[in-house]
This record gives sequence, structure tokens and C-alpha cells, in this order.
Amino acid sequence: MDRNERIDLDLVKVRIAESGAETLLTRGEASALMTERLIEQGEDRRSVHNRIGMQIDRACTYGDDVYNRGLARTADGRFTIDEIRRFAEVKYPETEWGDLPLKSRNSFVTVVEGISAGDVPGPTILPGSLERSHEMILELLAKIDQMEANAAAAEVARKQKLGARFKKE
Repeated sequence: MDRNERIDLDLVKVRIAESGAETLLTRGEASALMTERLIEQGEDRRSVHNRIGMQIDRACTYGDDVYNRGLARTADGRFTIDEIRRFAEVKYPETEWGDLPLKSRNSFVTVVEGISAGDVPGPTILPGSLERSHEMILELLAKIDQMEANAAAAEVARKQKLGARFKKE
């Protein structure tokens, strides 16, 4: 498509209907598609189209995380309709974008348990039976009781030391 060639939105919509969320759009096509929904009465279509095009370009500089104002491009500079919809929903939440297709996304999360300084990580032992589970629960409860008693004793010692310091003066 040449630089000043008019974009046929009906043709773009047919391509989207045929290819779904993987449809590739140029910057101009994406901007025209968004302009159609965002233009308000009395606004110049060309100005709105250019403004949205600049917002798309700016979003590409932020990387591919749409929630951090980013927008992913393919290697040839085009966008999937899926990325355009996600960008538009974040940028213009008051406008309806539900008719544009989305592809599902899979996210993999790794959960890492935090360890404070001084703790020595030990092996994780899973009980093999209900009786062993109960034994482990009772052992853990006893450890908690011991830790609470140690904390209480340390607090008493701290207060005694503090009181003794103030009595000297």
C-alpha cells in the first residue's frame, strides 16, 4: 500500500473476519480502524487518524507490554489485530472493542518462597499418610509454641534491661 493511498476499511474488516486474531495490519490500517470508533462529531478525520497513528508509534517505543503502554510489532512493522485490540482496550476503555478478535494467552508463573536472612532452607518433606500428617502438624504447633515462648522471654528481658538502664540515671 502506498503512503497516501486511501485505506478501505470494509476490505480490512473482511480480512479480519477471514483471518481472525492473527490478521496483520499496517500502522495506517490500525489507525484507520481505531479512528472509525474514536472520532467525535466536529473532529477532522485526518487529525484524529494522525493522532492515533502517533500514539501507536509512541506505544511501540515502550516495548511489547500493553499494560505498560507498549505495543508489539512484527518484524516487518505490522501489528496483529489481537495486539491492536489489547492496546485500544487499555488506551480507550470507554470505547467498545469487543467485536475485534482476541487470541488466548498462556502465562507461566513461577512461585518462589521468600527466605529471610539467616534461615537455612531445608528439604521439603511431604507426609505419606494421614497419621504422619497429624504428627507433622503437632510438631509444627509445638515449634510455634516454643517460638512464641522464646519471643515472650526475649521481650521480658528487653524490658528489664531497658528498665534497669533508666533506673541508673
